[in-house]
Amino acid sequence: MNYIENIYVCLTAPVIIAAICVPYRPRRMMLFLLAGMTACLLSSYISTFLASVSGEGLFEASFTIAPIVEEIMKLLPILFVLLVFEPRREDVPGY
Repeated sequence: MNYIENIYVCLTAPVIIAAICVPYRPRRMMLFLLAGMTACLLSSYISTFLASVSGEGLFEASFTIAPIVEEIMKLLPILFVLLVFEPRREDVPGY
């Protein structure tokens, strides 16, 4: 069981309140930030579940399962934004 939920709530509550109060463009970035934070929290639960199902120990799971799950979960918010919002090239930072 992870006890990071309290920290997650303390970090996301002000961001949610700020997202309600800001205009449209910064709101999208804040929601993207929340999606990334949620993906990291979910990757913790998914990697723990996969480690228990596969029967691997803590040491083996931390080197084999956790990095793969974390990288896949970090990619999901980016894919979501690209597929749902379909931003133009000039709207994507660093492009």
